[in-house]
Amino acid sequence: MAHLQPPPSPLVLQQIQALTARIDGLETRLKASEANSTARLANSRIQAPSYHLNPLHDVHTNKPIKHFPGREQDIRLMSGALGSPDEAYILADVKIADEVVEVLKALDEDVGGTPADRKQKLRICVGLQKI
Repeated sequence: MAHLQPPPSPLVLQQIQALTARIDGLETRLKASEANSTARLANSRIQAPSYHLNPLHDVHTNKPIKHFPGREQDIRLMSGALGSPDEAYILADVKIADEVVEVLKALDEDVGGTPADRKQKLRICVGLQKI
């Protein structure tokens, strides 16, 4: 005689879906982290500012980061002149984007400090030496 199990309650199904979503998010972050480690290692061996960088991946999507600098020398040219990282988002009428902040947020890094601090942090995140 087989015992039939009652179907799971809606609450249990909801909890299973939430756990599945969290696991999927962790898997995405892990894959992005692995791709970024490989890219950072390759970038750490770059010997001239004009050499191409290996792009890092957004930790939320595991896709290449939008506005990622193509070369080391491009980091100096990236928009990042805003005094506060939130200024780009406070100016709702004007579409101003701080590319350095966008890249750091895609890496889930802190965006505090001066524009120079953020560019230095970006260099380190990319795998380049401090200047």
